[in-house]
Amino acid sequence: MADLDPLIRLKKHAVEEKQRVVAQLYREIENLEKQKQIVQEQMAHEKKLAEDMNRPEAITYYGRYAEGARKKIAALQSTIKKVEMRIEAAQEDMRAAFADMKKIQITQTNREKREEKKRQKKEDDLLDEVALEQYRRKVLDDEK
Repeated sequence: MADLDPLIRLKKHAVEEKQRVVAQLYREIENLEKQKQIVQEQMAHEKKLAEDMNRPEAITYYGRYAEGARKKIAALQSTIKKVEMRIEAAQEDMRAAFADMKKIQITQTNREKREEKKRQKKEDDLLDEVALEQYRRKVLDDEK
């Protein structure tokens, strides 16, 4: 039977590639979350500055700024949701690739066990034959 080790290595490589894709997507979400956090912090800072100025035009300008910042946060959140959906798909793809690899590994393991059983049976049969031959010779020697 054919050795499945090269195929197992190929499947393992495919799983590792899919893990890298998932990791990259998680890094992408992390970066988007950082950007969102920065915008939120800037918004809080600008609000405090506008309140500290005690001038009506500062509040007006802050209102426009806050509206733009909220839109940016909403856009970032929308992008995060899209990346999360890509992560789910990539994880499912990775799970399928892993399951495929495990099937092949199990098949290889079962083949190796069957081959070992065959080898052990041949060895046992040979030893039984040797023992029978020795016994037969001993019986023949005892008769003489």
